[in-house]
Amino acid sequence: LYEELEKIIWAGSAQKVPIAKGKPSIQGKDSYFEYLLPRTPKGQPRLLEGGKVDFSELNVVTSVKVGTLLMRRYPAQSGVCGKSVLGTELLTEPVRDLPFRSGKGSTISQDDPNLLIAKREGQPQEDIQTVHVEPILELSEVGSLTGNITFDGTLKVYGAIYAGYTIRLGGNLYVQNTAEVSDLHISGHCLFEAGLIGQQKAQLMCEKGICAYFIENCRVEAKENIDVVESIINSDVMSLTQIHVGRGEGQGRIVGGKVQAYYSITAKVVGSSTSVHTVLEVGTEFALQREINQLNSQIQHFKNELNEVIKSIIYLKIHRQDFTQ
Repeated sequence: LYEELEKIIWAGSAQKVPIAKGKPSIQGKDSYFEYLLPRTPKGQPRLLEGGKVDFSELNVVTSVKVGTLLMRRYPAQSGVCGKSVLGTELLTEPVRDLPFRSGKGSTISQDDPNLLIAKREGQPQEDIQTVHVEPILELSEVGSLTGNITFDGTLKVYGAIYAGYTIRLGGNLYVQNTAEVSDLHISGHCLFEAGLIGQQKAQLMCEKGICAYFIENCRVEAKENIDVVESIINSDVMSLTQIHVGRGEGQGRIVGGKVQAYYSITAKVVGSSTSVHTVLEVGTEFALQREINQLNSQIQHFKNELNEVIKSIIYLKIHRQDFTQ
């Protein structure tokens, strides 16, 4: 600075001559976090072609699997000090290098210390500096406010399940009120503290066992035991193990429909004086029987196609001369 001023004095005049230069400081950045799951608007019906909407698909529930990327951490970046025109150092504000907070059901990736992933299946819940993965989804009901439910964990419904909605779960299902079954696929156990009521094509497919107060007008399949307190009415109920109807002081009635179990069926009353057709089968493996039926259907289809080919060959042989002339 002083050398530049001295040069100007000796020169006698000066115009726009830099006599000193400073260097601005560059402020650093605190660490920050990016939520990696899509933030789709919830509670809105899915738009279909032609301007129609599907009110059964409201996207109320988000589900993740093990290893799903949840959140990325961007480390803090230190600032760069500057310099004043007098040569003094211009310091920067200190930055905060915040770590991930501990999250339930999530963990830091072994491959990337700045990446948070799910360590169990469930519903992700974003929090400050972390994401929790809850294995249990709790709803007051399943109906018009929720739409269809697809979830990799366990679902607990405090109210009812209304007709017309699909539920697909990777865990268990607990329902405290009546379930109007439409289409349920459950990978775990099912507990219905009230009963199951269905209409045409209503079905419940369960990979484990089922406990219910009653079953009415439904198609129910389970790979483990089915326990019913009161009754099975006009339903097709199948188990790869045992079916027990009439726990405790329950009526234990099976009236109408078809009940199949591989090992045993236990009930207090079977059939009705009104001549409702009731079928009980023991020793039948319904999954294998279904596969056999499908194979028989395919065989019949191929036979029909073969008959058509034979007819065409016979026709060509009979009218061969007509084609050669």
